[in-house]
Amino acid sequence: MKTYRSYFKANRMLLLSVLIIMLAFDGIIIMSGLENGFNSDFLISMIVFLVITVAVMAFVCILIIRGANKMIPVAKLMDEKGMCPEVIDKYRQLNPKMTARNHCVLASYYLSMDELEAAENELVKANGLTLYDVMSKVYYSDLYVSLRMRQRRFTDAAVMYNNYDAIAQPFCRSHAGSIAVNHYSHGAVLYALNGNFTAAMDLINLMDKSVKKQRYLAFTRNTSLMAVYLIIGDFVNADQIRQRMLTDLETFDEFDMKVYKSLTYKDIETISQLFDRRLAQTDQY
Repeated sequence: MKTYRSYFKANRMLLLSVLIIMLAFDGIIIMSGLENGFNSDFLISMIVFLVITVAVMAFVCILIIRGANKMIPVAKLMDEKGMCPEVIDKYRQLNPKMTARNHCVLASYYLSMDELEAAENELVKANGLTLYDVMSKVYYSDLYVSLRMRQRRFTDAAVMYNNYDAIAQPFCRSHAGSIAVNHYSHGAVLYALNGNFTAAMDLINLMDKSVKKQRYLAFTRNTSLMAVYLIIGDFVNADQIRQRMLTDLETFDEFDMKVYKSLTYKDIETISQLFDRRLAQTDQY
């Protein structure tokens, strides 16, 4: 059930857009009826358009459900075994004709498994295909930024972030959710690395709208806030945020999938390894 819910959440703008378009056509029919007088032809036209509206909305819902059904075997594997090679194999099996978006999804899986070279290969393949919509472009760019940050190639990460920020900002302002939070999170860290802590905090504050809709996104926001404090050298606040997140994770049960909890723990550790100068592994960045 959570898989279906997450798919409908991800496609809510599509559903809303289709509904608005269809209701606009219905509105035109109603207005024509007001101008020309209600008669039997008008009533028939109105019923036909209402039936078409219902049919179109049902068709879109069926497409979303089919997409969710396709991902259920992958989701089950994730929850049973975590992120592992079997998940990659199952995803490839279910998507024999890979699109740019499919390659981006695989890149995200490889990133969560710390397979950075494999993640980069998938992003190269995605870039070789067509990224049709703005959402896919923002998703691709933020995966690329995440990869470069994990590789400690922060200058390259900043270049990619800036290249896509012009299209990402309008999208994120109108599409609260995980993509917006990830984009703002990366921007906050990159601004902090550049010494612009005011801009970093401004981006963190922009995540509040998304967090109010999906509470689990608070962990992403707080992880980026922890990173900013680590970069500043404010270890007291960084440690407090880290401990609060670890405590909250023990009882938090609003993730769409169980695997997301373990991935959140991993994200916290990754940020610590990247930016906590007290750790021997992060003596420079």
